[in-house]
Amino acid sequence: MSRVLVVDDESNLRKVLAAILRKEGYEVAIAENGEVAQAEFEKNGADVVITDMVMPKVGGLELLKSVHAIRPDVP
Repeated sequence: MSRVLVVDDESNLRKVLAAILRKEGYEVAIAENGEVAQAEFEKNGADVVITDMVMPKVGGLELLKSVHAIRPDVP
């Protein structure tokens, strides 16, 4: 089963997207910001990261750069 990390600072959007992905059979982890997402990825990894691009402190591009530094194959 593929593991998806969903990152968004908007709670409702994060929850809806996670519910849709779970219904489709994916294992889903959620994070409310880039900092939490970085820690989650370092601890548990993911096969795919879906992220909001504009978030306080750590934005989506910065998050994806840190993800690719660890696992360049993760889309």
